[in-house]
Order: sequence, then structure tokens, then C-alpha cells
Amino acid sequence: MEIGSFNQHQKAIETLIEEGHTILQIINPDNSAFYFTVMEFKEAFKSPAMSVDFNSIKGINITEFLRINGAQPDRSNLLARFREVMERGNVVRMDFSTHTPWFKWGSASR
Repeated sequence: MEIGSFNQHQKAIETLIEEGHTILQIINPDNSAFYFTVMEFKEAFKSPAMSVDFNSIKGINITEFLRINGAQPDRSNLLARFREVMERGNVVRMDFSTHTPWFKWGSASR
């Protein structure tokens, strides 16, 4: 997979992070990606007593939003469209395998 395909929405993601959002990028087996705004994220863990072999996210799927608006050069327009998605979007919970690559993007100042 080309490095650029992972980062095609990087500028938009950085804009959303600057606004205080955390974005989770999940890489699919076909090298496509799903993107979610994170409301709650639980990473898998192992302990002597028990283990959880999947990660869990609660958030709004913004994959389609980024596909359509990811190259939007106007920051104000991007954020206005994002607010619409956040107001209308359905909150979902998704569990995914610990073997699935993922990236959680957030502000370093939080």
C-alpha cells in the first residue's frame, strides 16, 4: 500500500483535531479505511485474570464525510459541514480485532 493513501485526509483530520476532536482510523484488510469521531474508546488488554481480544469504539462514522470533504480547502466550510454530520450522525459502537491496524489521532495538548 502506498503511504499517501493512508494520509489522503490528513489535512482535514488535523483541522478536526485542532477543534478538539479525536479521530480513529481503522485499516481494513483491503487497505481502505474507516474513520470515526471518538466519543469513547476501549483498547484491548491482557491480564493474568482475563483478556479482551478486541478494541471497542463508540462514535460517529465520518468515512463518507472525509471522502467527500477531505480535500476541502476552506477551513470554515469544512467545519460547518462537519458540524452538520455531528448533529445528524448516528452514534454507533463497533468492536474490531486486535489484529486490525488502527491509528488514533488527537491533540498533543489534551
